[in-house]
Amino acid sequence: MAGGVWLSQNKVRPGAYINFRQVAKPLLTVGDRGIATVALPLSWGPSDVLIDVESSELLNGDSRAKLGFTAADTADSLVARLILSNCYRCLFYRLDSGGVQASGTISGFAVTAKYPGKAGNKITVQINKNKVDTTKYNFLTFWDGLLVHSQEVKSKDEVQSNDYIDVTTDSGQLKEAAGVTLTSGSDGTVNASTAYPAYFALLEVAKWQTMAIITDGSTINALAKTFIENQREDEGRGVQLCIYDDASTYNYEGVIASEQSLVFANETVPKEIVPAWVAGITAGAQINQSNTYKVVEGAIGFAPEHKDSVIKEKLKLGKFLFSTRQDGNIVVEKDINTYHLFEPEKGYVFSKNRAIRVMDEMRMSIRSVWENNYIGKVTNNNRGRAIFKADVVAYITELQRLETVEASYDPVENTIVERGVNVDAVRANVNRLPILDAMEILYLDIEVLA
Repeated sequence: MAGGVWLSQNKVRPGAYINFRQVAKPLLTVGDRGIATVALPLSWGPSDVLIDVESSELLNGDSRAKLGFTAADTADSLVARLILSNCYRCLFYRLDSGGVQASGTISGFAVTAKYPGKAGNKITVQINKNKVDTTKYNFLTFWDGLLVHSQEVKSKDEVQSNDYIDVTTDSGQLKEAAGVTLTSGSDGTVNASTAYPAYFALLEVAKWQTMAIITDGSTINALAKTFIENQREDEGRGVQLCIYDDASTYNYEGVIASEQSLVFANETVPKEIVPAWVAGITAGAQINQSNTYKVVEGAIGFAPEHKDSVIKEKLKLGKFLFSTRQDGNIVVEKDINTYHLFEPEKGYVFSKNRAIRVMDEMRMSIRSVWENNYIGKVTNNNRGRAIFKADVVAYITELQRLETVEASYDPVENTIVERGVNVDAVRANVNRLPILDAMEILYLDIEVLA
């Protein structure tokens, strides 16, 4: 008796031809969020690359080798703390160029700071005799007095560069030497006309959700807005821009504009820097979370403070504002973007950032699954289109479970997938999708007995 597997019913010999296949699981899943990005001048770190830093690294000290500071270095780390206190990851970009690396010589070893910038002047190198094995020496690297790297070596050729220094061993001699502090490191300057386009080019191929522009320059804001429009409209990416803007310059769901400064017990965040905090909370918010009335942890003030009538007018213009809640906490007044000139086919819901997060999530997830699993792989017939529709329906059902789409909505009835004009085209519609938002405004009537 014959057997095996079968593709078509063309077998000759009697027997059992058996195929096994796994029950199909939906390919579309809800993505993760939490990545912001910012460009700024730095005194340490690589140039012409995105510097990937997680919030845990800012706390455990690993960010020192990447950026030249940790959370404990309060003055230098302000922007990083504002962002990473609310999202898990940030892509930093060093705007300055033309800086000088600090350098020095110890016992014939030429030592150069890994990166340009005055932070390199914090580095000290030292050579000690190893107390356990006297045939060895300890080659030590200190950052502002803190030991950050130690290596045990027997010969000069064993001395290695590390995350903080590059070492040339040609003329080196292994002998005890007192600490030598590197000198002559200096910061570069920022040429915005070339630095920002280079930064944007790197972001085109990176994953992120929000960008903060921490300058009051209208030219840079306009340049960044054009980039965001390109990414959203032409590339189909779910990204937003956070800027400082005290005018009513923008009318776009991809731009969030704040205009106030924040005051904490030990520091003040200038209004031009506040977009870093806004970018952090926006990237860190999940698709079923709103930042309306989110408490600004640790804040004790903000400026300017507006009276009720001014707040209402500014909200109508799409301003992202801070206000004081009844219990005294400083909160986000309303989680909105700058889109405010509503149109019949693009109304109020597009001004709400929670709704935008849902739309962007759908855009990115459906696109990713289509590109990875359908293009060139699934036949454009009724069966193939039914498979794709099932994936879309399952995805919307998951959005309903997350309370981002109304539970009473019927995704099967409202999702239409059919052949397009050309043989390789698919036309799909998801009709009248009821995206949910958080409760914000209460209208209450109370009747009392006379």
